[in-house]
Amino acid sequence: MAVEILQQLFNQHQISIITARPLLFRDVTIDWLKHHNVRYHNISLIENKLQECINCQVDVLIDDAPHYAKEFALNNKPIILFEQPYNLAISNDIVYRASNWIEVKKHIDYLESNLIQ
Repeated sequence: MAVEILQQLFNQHQISIITARPLLFRDVTIDWLKHHNVRYHNISLIENKLQECINCQVDVLIDDAPHYAKEFALNNKPIILFEQPYNLAISNDIVYRASNWIEVKKHIDYLESNLIQ
């Protein structure tokens, strides 16, 4: 289901994959994405996700890390947070929780029609 949702999002939005993986994993990451038919417009392997998201003009972050959720919320950027036991303490009006990619898509549709200009 994730690949199908990502394909829909790719057709409607600019998809930037921004990961904190070390650069030495760039080729294996790109190969994995190709193998699973995940399409994207931009990919960055960088430690400072927030700054890269600002540089790429990212409107919404999809992640599971609590520290990125806090950073984004402090910068008034919405985040869709994949729910995990380690991020349950994160609470903010612009943090949207998702358990699967269908929920991610619903949040993006909501944000697109209600919040993002």
